Amino acid sequence: MMKWEYVTLPMVAAGFEDPDEIDNYQTILNQYGAQGWELVSAVAYPGKAIAGEIIVLIFKRPRA
Repeated sequence: MMKWEYVTLPMVAAGFEDPDEIDNYQTILNQYGAQGWELVSAVAYPGKAIAGEIIVLIFKRPRA
């Protein structure tokens, strides 16, 4: 039976309209991908202490 491990990464959803910030998000996703993590979901919700929305990226990879 396949076993998985998971990690969540909360991010402030700001700068998606800025090409430089999009590059930053892609860099983060590529770093996780290089470590074997696969993005399986993203959940957005309004931030309470931060203006804007919070996006939580959920990754999984096979457990060794």
